[in-house]
Parts: sequence; structure tokens; C-alpha cells
Amino acid sequence: MISRLRIALLAWAGWTGVALLFVLSVMLPSPAASDPSEWGRATAWQLVSWWSWVPWTLAVAELMKRAGAITSPLRLASVHLGAGVVIAGACAALQWGLRWLSFGGVRAGYEVAGASSLALADQWSLNVVVYGMVVGVFYALRAGRLESQLAQARVDVLTARIQPHFLFNTLNTISTLVAENPKAADDMIGRLSTLLRQAFATPDSRAVTLEEELELLQHYVAIQEARFGDRARVVFQVEAGTLLATAPPLLLQPLVENAIAHGLAGRPTDSGAITIEVHATRVGHRLRLVVQDDGPGFRAGSALGGGIGLAGTRARLTDLYGAAYLLDLRNAATGGAVVTIEIPFRTDAVTDR
Repeated sequence: MISRLRIALLAWAGWTGVALLFVLSVMLPSPAASDPSEWGRATAWQLVSWWSWVPWTLAVAELMKRAGAITSPLRLASVHLGAGVVIAGACAALQWGLRWLSFGGVRAGYEVAGASSLALADQWSLNVVVYGMVVGVFYALRAGRLESQLAQARVDVLTARIQPHFLFNTLNTISTLVAENPKAADDMIGRLSTLLRQAFATPDSRAVTLEEELELLQHYVAIQEARFGDRARVVFQVEAGTLLATAPPLLLQPLVENAIAHGLAGRPTDSGAITIEVHATRVGHRLRLVVQDDGPGFRAGSALGGGIGLAGTRARLTDLYGAAYLLDLRNAATGGAVVTIEIPFRTDAVTDR
């Protein structure tokens, strides 16, 4: 929840901007635009007028908190109607009072007898409109926050789907090792324990550094290499400057898993090893991640990213980055599949959330 002090500072900055816009709109077409003293007077007048809205903006913020529990549209409209009338009138009185104290009633063009009626007749109607705009801004901010929370919830659900998928596949690998090489299986259980602590330490979908993501991936690769021996080899080529960049957790693992599974599918055991390269580079303001293998590549007409891992990856990237990402799947000219991901280059990972 935004603190009152932050709301006050934002309101002060916002109303200052509005005041300066009004100064320009009044002074630029005026014959007095060449007189610096008139600019100063107009600026002071507008600042006094619009700064008067700072305390009332706080009042509207408090009202919005309380009105959030109102479910009846009619009752909500009546609350805002009544509050708009009262706040517009109170703000008009405050504006007139501050103008009177700052400039003097007569110098400001007001007569004492007509000051109150002028404030109510002129400023009050404008303030009703301003109240409606302030309420609209608060509703827009609330809608944006709710949309952000909904997107985060979708990402959490997708991550929750990928994690069991990842765990079950890893356990399946270890179960195969139990029959083939018990000692290796025992070693892999210890490695899996370390891997799971990293992968599931925080159940949310926070951003992690690329260094953390690669460390987790290396544990997974070690388990796979223990199972397939020299039939599968994973090579990492990572620019040092990319290690602090942030990425969604378990972003690369599904790509490497697919490369191993499809690269070795139907491949005779004596036909040589499949090599998978994992690249990380910075390209301008973007982080480029590439997983490339020398297997058979994508079959013509096959569904693009139809599995749980790739489908979940695509959906998570959409929710996290909107249109500001690239997920490209293609066959290399020399053979094999190439998966390229580009996301905004950021270094704002929070690892203790």
C-alpha cells in the first residue's frame, strides 16, 4: 500500500505540473508575456490554487480505501457525489483564503463582499470536475495494480505447472540410474537435493540472476549426463557481463530438456554424442539466450513449442514482458534445432522476496 507521504509527494509534484501548464496557457497568448513580473505573479497564483488540492488528494485517497468495500454501484455513486460536492466547496474556500492571504483581496481583483460567492460560483464548479478526475486517476491506478497482480498470478500458476513436470522428469532419470548404476544414482540423489533446494526455495516466480539460473541448470545437466554418459554433452558459452542479468526461474531447463529428449530420440547408441550449446550474450538493451543442438532439428509440420515446458515458457514470457520478448524456434543451416530467447536486460533481481 502506498504511504500517505508518498501520495502527498506525488500529489504535490502532479499539481505543480498542472499549475505550470496553466501558467503557460494563460501567459503565452497574453500581451503581458514580455513582463517578467507578470510571469511571477501568474506562477504564484496558479501554484497557490493547485497546491490547495494536495490535502484534498490525500482525503480522496483515504475515501477510496474506504469505498473499496462498497459493492453497490448506486451507493458508491452517491458517496462520490456527496464527497465531490463537499470537497469541491472546501477546496474552493481554501483556494480563496490562500489567495487572499498571499495577494490581498483587492489587489487580486476581489471585493470582500463578493469573494465568497465568486469562489463558490467560479472555483467550485471547476473543483467538482477536478474531483472527478482525481477519482478517475485513483481508479485507473487500482485497475493497473489489479491487472499486474492477475498477471503475476498467471505466471505463478505456469511456474507451478513447470516445477512438477521438471521434478518428475528428473526423478525418472534417477530411477533409470538405480537399475543401471546404483552408485551414480546415489550421487545424483544428493545432487537432486541441492537442485531442488535452489529450484523450490521460493515458490513464487520472482526473477533470478542468470548466474543462479545457470547454476541450477548445471545440476540438471549433471544428472542427465550421468544417465546418458558421453551420448549427451552440454557446453556453456556465457558472457561474464550477463551473469547479473535477471530472468524467470527455470527458463533454460525446459529448452535443454527438449534438446536432449528430441536429439536422442530414435538415435542409435553408437551414432555419436549430441552436443548442446547454451549461449548468453548482451545485445544492446536485451539479454539473448540461445540453446542449440546438433540433433535432427524440428520436424516439418511439428507443433511449435507444444510441450508443457515450451508452452509454459512462452506463456510466462508473454505475461512477464508483454510484446517485449522474442522466442524463436528454427532449424540451423548446418542441422539441429536452435531456440533463441531475447528479453529486456535488467539487473533488478530480488532473491529474498
